[in-house]
Amino acid sequence: MVARALQLGAAWDLAWAEASARYAPLAEALAPHGSRELVRTRCWWRARITCARDATSRREKRAERLAVRLVVPLGLCQLPAFVLLGLVPVLLGLL
Repeated sequence: MVARALQLGAAWDLAWAEASARYAPLAEALAPHGSRELVRTRCWWRARITCARDATSRREKRAERLAVRLVVPLGLCQLPAFVLLGLVPVLLGLL
């Protein structure tokens, strides 16, 4: 729909006004390249790949932050158990 409007000569903003809100990142990615050239050369797939890479990198960053946040509670649970079950008996045995 957007491509057809651009091929017919519609302005960039007007063509994207009718598109769904989920395509907003695609419109932002394509905007710097110029609408008419992009439709003529059919390089839209490059913008789609760029959007997919951005989404993947955002998911990876969130997963990394989650991993760091999970280490703290895990350390708080295992450190006392290690001290009580591992170090205390050794120290008592040495005494």
